[in-house]
Amino acid sequence: MKNSKTVIYPQQCPIPIPDNYPAKLVNNVNDLHQAVFTGLFQNHFLAIINRLHSLTKVSQKTLWGNAVNTAYGIFEELDGYANQ
Repeated sequence: MKNSKTVIYPQQCPIPIPDNYPAKLVNNVNDLHQAVFTGLFQNHFLAIINRLHSLTKVSQKTLWGNAVNTAYGIFEELDGYANQ
């Protein structure tokens, strides 16, 4: 079975997780947040920012600033829905 990039916080998972499921299991919310942010920023935004920089020559600092500001707004909005 191919390795999954899924991260599960078992305490909040409403269904049983099979023993052989290839997801990464985390034991606290901080580890969950770290895994999600690492996956998002290192595995997605990094490639996009590098490509945009190579095509446009806009500074990476500016591109990262825009990415972080946009992501922060999205996470704030999602947090509002999660707390309803």
